[in-house]
Parts: sequence; C-alpha cells; structure tokens
Amino acid sequence: AIWGIGTRRKIFHSPTLLLARSLLSRGVKVKLHDPSFDRKSIEEMIPGVEYFNFDKLEFDGIEALVIGADHAEYVCLSESDFKANLNEELRYILDGVTIYKNINLPEKLTYHCPGDGSLDVLDSCVE
Repeated sequence: AIWGIGTRRKIFHSPTLLLARSLLSRGVKVKLHDPSFDRKSIEEMIPGVEYFNFDKLEFDGIEALVIGADHAEYVCLSESDFKANLNEELRYILDGVTIYKNINLPEKLTYHCPGDGSLDVLDSCVE
C-alpha cells in the first residue's frame, strides 16, 4: 500500500506515483490512498492500482506500507488505532516523511525512515 501521492493535489513527478507504476509493471498488487483524491480519481490516475480504504485501515493482503506524504489523516492517526489494525502480513514500513518514527511497532515489522541510518534493512525486502 502507498499512502500519499503529493501535497495539496500537487502530484507532478510524484515519487509515489512512479513507484506505483513501477511495482504494477512488475506484477505487484498496489493499493493507493491520498485524502486529496477520491477512489475514482486514484483508480483512473494509474490503471491497475486499487484504492486503499483508509477509513477502514484495511491491511489485508498488504506486506509493505510506503508513506509518501504527511497528510493530516496520517499524522493524526493515533498509535493505538494504527497498531490495532496491523496484521501478520504487514512486514515493512517505509516512512518517507518520518511520521511514525516514534511509534513502538511490533518486532516483526521492519521500519525505515530517512536519516535513520538503516538502509541495510532493505536488503531483507529484496529476494
């Protein structure tokens, strides 16, 4: 799943859109959410992408979460609500905007954010 396309509908050269397209071209199922866009807009923006229902925090079938924007919906999500909706399938969080840096996540999750000095953790993502 990818949260955040851009900021305030500014999506030109969005790295998350490039990532979504790249993953889709490799046969990876991609779910995308951004509060600035509705389901139809997101699904039309990139054919093949699915809408991530943020209101329900549906993590079923999701192995990795990429956070590409610090929208209020993501920043204001309580730690307890976030953790209550995690499942066994989610193994990686790549937080490009460091909004969950201080959350105490389960040990089974690999968390990375800019500046944490742990790029080597990504080796376990590549098979």
